[in-house]
Amino acid sequence: MLEKGKTYPVTCRVVNVAPVRNLSVTLHLGGQVLHTKNFQNYTPMNATNIMATFNVIAEREYHGQDVTCHTALDLRPHGPLLENVSTPASLSVYALPRDPQIQVHHYLEASTTENASCHMDDAFPENEVQLNLSFAGHLLFSNVTTSGTIVMAKIASQAPGKYELNCTVSVGPLSRSTVVPIEVYNFPEPILIVDPQETVADKNVTVTCNVSASADTHIQLQLKDSGGSVLTTGKPPVLYHLLMARDEDNRRSLMCEATLRFDAQPILLKANSVVLTVYYGPRMNDTSCPQNQTWLEGKKEALICKAQGNPPPTIKCIKEGEPHKPGVLQQVTRDQSGTYMCSATNKHGTVTQLVTVHVEFHDLNLLLIILPIMAVAVVLAVGSAIYIVYYRKQKIGKYNLKQKQKQKQKAPTAGEQVPLTEIQSPQGHMPNNPTNGVVQNNSV
Repeated sequence: MLEKGKTYPVTCRVVNVAPVRNLSVTLHLGGQVLHTKNFQNYTPMNATNIMATFNVIAEREYHGQDVTCHTALDLRPHGPLLENVSTPASLSVYALPRDPQIQVHHYLEASTTENASCHMDDAFPENEVQLNLSFAGHLLFSNVTTSGTIVMAKIASQAPGKYELNCTVSVGPLSRSTVVPIEVYNFPEPILIVDPQETVADKNVTVTCNVSASADTHIQLQLKDSGGSVLTTGKPPVLYHLLMARDEDNRRSLMCEATLRFDAQPILLKANSVVLTVYYGPRMNDTSCPQNQTWLEGKKEALICKAQGNPPPTIKCIKEGEPHKPGVLQQVTRDQSGTYMCSATNKHGTVTQLVTVHVEFHDLNLLLIILPIMAVAVVLAVGSAIYIVYYRKQKIGKYNLKQKQKQKQKAPTAGEQVPLTEIQSPQGHMPNNPTNGVVQNNSV
């Protein structure tokens, strides 16, 4: 049995042969000649034993081939050619160039199973390869699946500790092994206790996060709320946090988170959560129940008034002894204006809010009377303005015409002096170009 790539000596022995100088030894492999050796320089003539050694490098194609030694004693031309062939020897060539490769997580949680596989590349001959997996010193049989040069199995352990997963591959006389360390850890799910889980506002609540005492010491505990805010951090086995319940804590999710990290391995995480219930009395403000609301007559409006509380409060609104249900659309009339007393009630108390409703409206009958009067007044005003402007222009024109006629009647003859006081402009102003109190008539 040969290992691929290595060199092996093959020896052909010839017993009691003479004369040796006429001998030739040939090494055949699978019908092909590998080597030939002659003894022409051998001078003794007596019979002797001869050994012919050839070096052969094992190759895959030699596997299963027969190797034979052929001898020929050539006595020609004075004698015969004597030939002989040895019994064939079958060669077995094996290859196992590298160690097997294991694929498995190096950390295993106690009481769980983990898939592991081992494969071997370039093993020859493949149909003779044997793969074995063992965990914690025990050979895995019942849950092993073998396919070619791959073996797969499930490993499990109940107790935390450090173990080894061993894969051994063998073919012919060759064997190789790979060992991988496996650490089994105990990582139980954290337990979250909120006491009490249902409470009234302004009461203390105790939050406890714990894990089993046998849990791995590398675990870290965190208490968080639904927003991701860290309330407190610590080591196992127990983590406490005290909080004062508030209105806004109702339906708040509290979470206990346990994380575990091994060296550079990704963080392992387990968590548990509880929803806190907080009961509190009704709450109303000007946003949920506005104190001033304006409606428009003839439209459909609803009285807006809401309240918060746990359990949800009942809301009632009263105006002048009459109930009015908030949030219900109704046709708006003037008599709905006024002050409403709204109250919100649950088992933890009652709150009230005064709501004033203003109804805006327009008197259509009065409007129908006023609009025509205003239209007539506008028409009269425009007509009066036009008349006044026209009358003024007529009066001014008549006055100017009369003045011109008077001037023509009093016009002096040639060379006649006219006293200054007798010639005035229609407006009573002095004429232009006075000359010593007289006006010269220079007409010819």
